[in-house]
Amino acid sequence: MGKKRKAAAVDDTPAQIDQLACSADGTGPFTVYFPSGFDPSSASGGCDWTAYEHTKGRNHYTLVARTQTYPLLGLDRFALGVYDRRRGRLEVAPVQGERLLRMEPRVYGQQYDPREAPSAYDEQKRREHNKRLVEEFGSQRRKRQLAQAEAGQVKAEHVSAAGAILEMVAAAGEGAAGKEEVVAAALAQRNIPPHNPAATAAEEAYPVDGLVPPAVRDSLEIRRLFPACDKPDYRETLRTSGQFGSGYVLTRLELLSQKDDAAREERARMLCMLGHLLKLHARFGTLRGRSVEDMAKKAFISEGVLEPLLDMFYTREGSHEGQRYVLSKDKKALMLSYILALAVRVENSSVLEPHCLLALAEELKAKPGDLVNRFRELGCSDFSVAALNSEGAKVRSHRVALLPHSSEPKTLADSFPALKLGGKKPPGAKSAAYHAAALIKAPTARLVARAAAPEASTQNGTSAKSEATVVVKIDNESDPFATVVTVEFGDYLGELVDTVAALKNLGLNIKRAKLKQAGTGGKHRFYVTDGATSEKVIRSSKIEEIRLTILNMMLAYHPESSEQIAWSTSAPPRSDVDPTHPLGARKRYGIQTQIEVREHESGSHSTLIVNTLDRPGLLTDIVKVLKDINLNVVSAEVDTIGRNAFDKFNVTYHGEALPEPMCQLCVNALQYYLSQAEVEKEWSESY
Repeated sequence: MGKKRKAAAVDDTPAQIDQLACSADGTGPFTVYFPSGFDPSSASGGCDWTAYEHTKGRNHYTLVARTQTYPLLGLDRFALGVYDRRRGRLEVAPVQGERLLRMEPRVYGQQYDPREAPSAYDEQKRREHNKRLVEEFGSQRRKRQLAQAEAGQVKAEHVSAAGAILEMVAAAGEGAAGKEEVVAAALAQRNIPPHNPAATAAEEAYPVDGLVPPAVRDSLEIRRLFPACDKPDYRETLRTSGQFGSGYVLTRLELLSQKDDAAREERARMLCMLGHLLKLHARFGTLRGRSVEDMAKKAFISEGVLEPLLDMFYTREGSHEGQRYVLSKDKKALMLSYILALAVRVENSSVLEPHCLLALAEELKAKPGDLVNRFRELGCSDFSVAALNSEGAKVRSHRVALLPHSSEPKTLADSFPALKLGGKKPPGAKSAAYHAAALIKAPTARLVARAAAPEASTQNGTSAKSEATVVVKIDNESDPFATVVTVEFGDYLGELVDTVAALKNLGLNIKRAKLKQAGTGGKHRFYVTDGATSEKVIRSSKIEEIRLTILNMMLAYHPESSEQIAWSTSAPPRSDVDPTHPLGARKRYGIQTQIEVREHESGSHSTLIVNTLDRPGLLTDIVKVLKDINLNVVSAEVDTIGRNAFDKFNVTYHGEALPEPMCQLCVNALQYYLSQAEVEKEWSESY
């Protein structure tokens, strides 16, 4: 064996590069290298160096070194790598200004064309080269990603009869429907029971004849439900047999206590239909038998009821065992819609209480939140409340109502959720910059459309837009389940496509919206709830965020609105010196503020009306002052009309309407603080 060769000593001295300071004009220094071996220090006559800055590229320079023989041109940008032998790594060395250029020789008198853009062939070669590099040096994860990307590509060589496919697509495009036609067709094909979109009452929205078809009506076993109302033993027998499901229907027998026989029988039919559908949905995804009579015995449903239900929801398939009926996915979803519609329609005033929702979800073996989403597809409204489950524990549930009574009647079509067309999200919707521009996750960022409607001339020759007034109203009284946000600004407002996304970024849920067509000058109304609780927005800080966001985005996208917004132009005007100030003569703010307190007609509370110059933080200032004098704010309506804020509060003092001394104290306190235009910085008050 020969002697082992000693390892060569490794120099531990780290690699260093001398860096020169940048020049005063910001165009140097440059680091260059000469692949041709040219030595500028030995060139006869020296080199004349000139740096050219690109007009379109920031910090992009071209360096030219002229000699007596030929010029050299510095192209592209490179990096300087230094191999650290001690650690065995190649690292990028810092270069002052990050400008490293390759000096290539040129010939005087020769015209050099600029580099051409890479062709499709070059792009294909680049992809192939990248694929070889990944196969050779890439990780297993990167190889899988590349394989999946290639598998998802549709290439011409993999498509048979490509010409015929192109002709088919072109022919389909000629007769393609517009956006409005597509939306109308999609809404008309909802997978829900028969309904009347123009109805304003629950009885008209989903009539009983549509939920209980005439073919089933006379065969329902309603006479079996009546004795169970006051006979617990018989009720338990029905529960054990499972004739009407697992027990939800039997818990709602109290609904049959009406004295009107016709209304009682109608509810009994809905309960019977509901029980049979609950049983089929949970236990019979497939029915087999030699005849309908055999299947009726297995399902414990009368033959006269089962046969129409098979035609409505099941698909018949051939089988060597006889008849076979299968409940498809779409038909099962339709059956669930029937179940939910029956469950809410059979209730008093068509309002499903929270404990009933929990019991229904338990029988359907579904999550209450999933059922709530399906109720919304039927046009129902909901809000979150606390309830007790079957084990007696306090949990979060929902109260569901179908077309509840409100001050502003609406149709079933208005209550349906809007069709999602898959629009793009706002750029950077999740970034901090977007939230900053939208004022703390603004609810109405990009509120107004960029394309303004044509100006309409009035009789005196002025444009209608010049007379438009900014109106922002936030109302917690008109709707029982949601906070109503109304926006109006003449003909400036468009379709408000981005408003929905911005409201969600604030953590709000949009139950429904009414948007007027661009150019009509109508009001845009949003019905929103708090995303965390599904209830109305009651925190004054949140309401103030909504209001300020709308106004800020109007200023951003419609500068002409600055004349309508008080705090966008200048500070509040000052009046003359106040000689009666306790600390001597002081300049005072001259803000005109009107405050009125009157007792509500019900006598349960008082109504406070404040009309003053608008400014940021106004709502939280008012709520803070009211809390300081021990007043409780029950509800509020916040209106911004032009430069003024017109706010209405329902307040109480120890649970009652305000007495006369308290009314005077409230007026004096608000008059003092609001006239001083003191803005509360921390919006933490709520009512």
